[in-house]
Formats: sequence, structure tokens, C-alpha cells
Amino acid sequence: MKIFKKYIIGYMIFSFMFLGVYGSVSVNAQEDSSGVSRLQNPLGEMVTGEDGTVINPLIKKIIDTSLGILGSVTLIVFVIGGFLWLTSAGNEQRVDKGTKTMLYATIGILVIFSSYAILSALIGVIAK
Repeated sequence: MKIFKKYIIGYMIFSFMFLGVYGSVSVNAQEDSSGVSRLQNPLGEMVTGEDGTVINPLIKKIIDTSLGILGSVTLIVFVIGGFLWLTSAGNEQRVDKGTKTMLYATIGILVIFSSYAILSALIGVIAK
């Protein structure tokens, strides 16, 4: 029964992670004056830069979603480190392990924030 719960929880987490990226795509057909049905691009409108480069908004959506997932994982790691630190009961090794876990989680969130800033700047430069 315990293994079954793990599979159900894992499936739910997996479903919710990808539902935000792929669940919001819809198809709308529009008919023009000549009677021809035209479909909207489900990937979004293409952004064309000055030099003719095309940037797909789906790429930005994937980057934002993956960085959001990484931020959530970092938060969970930070909470685990805090739990280890709080429940160490004076054990020096567990205090050290919890402190290092929280330190590495803090470094990880700084890397995630800086990578988001760099990617946003690069996409802004490429789109212009």
C-alpha cells in the first residue's frame, strides 16, 4: 500500500509539472471571408528581431517553467537542511550536514536567479 501511494503521488507531481507547459495549448479555427478555415499557431506568435532571427515564445515558457521547478526543488532542499539542523539534538555531524545543506541550497537559488537574469537579458538582446 505504501508503494502504491508513492506511485500515485509521483504521478500527480509529474502531471502537474507538465500540465502548466502543455495543458494550456488550445486550437481555435477562424474562418476568413473566402471561407477558408485558418488555425492559430498553438506555439504562440513568433517574435522577429531586426536581423530576421525568430524567437519562439515556447522557448521562454520552457525556460521559465524549468527555472520555477528548480527553484521549488531548491526550496525543498533548504527545508530538508533546516529540518536536519533542528533535529540534530546536539550531534555535531548532523548540525554540520544541515548547515552545509542550507548553504548549498542558498548558493543554488543564487545560481538560479542569476541564470534567469542572464537568460532574460540574452532573449531581450536576441529579440531586438
